[in-house]
Amino acid sequence: MLTANFVKVQPFELPESDSKTVAPISAIVAITKDGQFELNSIPITVGNLERALREELSGMEGQKDVTVTIVAEKGLRSKTLLRSCKSQAV
Repeated sequence: MLTANFVKVQPFELPESDSKTVAPISAIVAITKDGQFELNSIPITVGNLERALREELSGMEGQKDVTVTIVAEKGLRSKTLLRSCKSQAV
C-alpha cells in the first residue's frame, strides 16, 4: 500500500501506514477522486494511458527495478472510477 508517510503525490491525501518498505518509483499513475487520470502529474485520458506508459518506460529497458505506482486519491469511489473508464471506452 502506498502511504503518505513515504510518498508525496500532490494534491492527494493518502492513507497513512507504519510500513517501512519503500519501492522505487519509475512512473506514477494518479486517479483523482472525480475519476480523472494523471501520469507523472500530467493529465491523461484512460484511453491514452497504456501508450503513454509504454513511452514513459521504454527508456528503462534493462533496468532492474522499474515500478509503476498507482495511487488513488482518498475518497475515490469505485463507481466514479468505473464510470470514468467506461466513458472513455476502456
